[in-house]
Amino acid sequence: MEEAAGSLHASAPQRSSSGLDGVCVSVEELARLGAASRGISFRARQPAQSILGGRHASRLRGPGLDFEELRAYQAGDDIRAMDWRVTARTRAAYVRIYRDEKERPVIVVVDQRAGMFFGSVRDMKSVTAARASAVVAQRVVSGGDKIGAVVFGDDELMIFRPQRSQRHVMRIVGCIVEFNRKLATGSKKPDLAALDTALNRVVRMASHDHLIVLVSDLSGAGLETKKLVTELRRKNDVVLLWVHDPLEARLPDVGEAVLGDGVWQVQVDTTNSAVRERFAADVAARAERASALAAHYDVPFLSLTTEQDVVAQLRAQLERYRARPRT
Repeated sequence: MEEAAGSLHASAPQRSSSGLDGVCVSVEELARLGAASRGISFRARQPAQSILGGRHASRLRGPGLDFEELRAYQAGDDIRAMDWRVTARTRAAYVRIYRDEKERPVIVVVDQRAGMFFGSVRDMKSVTAARASAVVAQRVVSGGDKIGAVVFGDDELMIFRPQRSQRHVMRIVGCIVEFNRKLATGSKKPDLAALDTALNRVVRMASHDHLIVLVSDLSGAGLETKKLVTELRRKNDVVLLWVHDPLEARLPDVGEAVLGDGVWQVQVDTTNSAVRERFAADVAARAERASALAAHYDVPFLSLTTEQDVVAQLRAQLERYRARPRT
């Protein structure tokens, strides 16, 4: 994975209303997302709304043991599933569908580092990531699968082994909220290597047949990150939910400004149009490299912005991913 673009210096979103909306999350808010996100699925068994039900079938999906149905052939079906006897008798193509009973736990990896505490319009990146992760956790368990999590900040990390219960979901949600609210104190020293530390733990947890959902701005991603994702992809499925803020791609004309990636800072004259153009081009190029890498490994890559509702974005992104032409 190519090194992702660094975040701007953390600041609160500009809004007229008061309170912590968009700056921090609460357990109550994240719990409500379960009902609001009905119909969205991250299950590895690939129902119609599954993130793995797009232009490619999951490489983990096997023939299964239990016959489920016989139906007309559809574009993209595996020709090996063709029922040739029925096809010959009816003179129409039919395939046999099996229900895969192999357990495929899901692990959501939640980035709550200091660099995520940034937002320019509606929400902090940390809030967008928290909401998206809560949707994943609740929809997975609602679909009958086990959910685990690795929630990480700059200097701490919490691991939840996959379980199938609403109580377990709420423990994960509670941890996400705890990490999220700590960011408001501004007491953490940024650590870009924390992403690789978290993925190392996931590698040790997910030996095979897991679905890994990484929710992050990918700040600090480099060669080690690429190696870890490659290792995970050997025996698991991986989904990337890339969280970003519009200000990171569109540098405004605000005079002299200090930009940073969580470790280094530089003073920039934003009145210079050439500087703004180079900044935008660099961010776009890095995002494109991350997207291209995901495409190379056939990893779903969903882009989540801080300026829109998370549930609505997930629905739209899933729809767009499924509509992509088959290759």
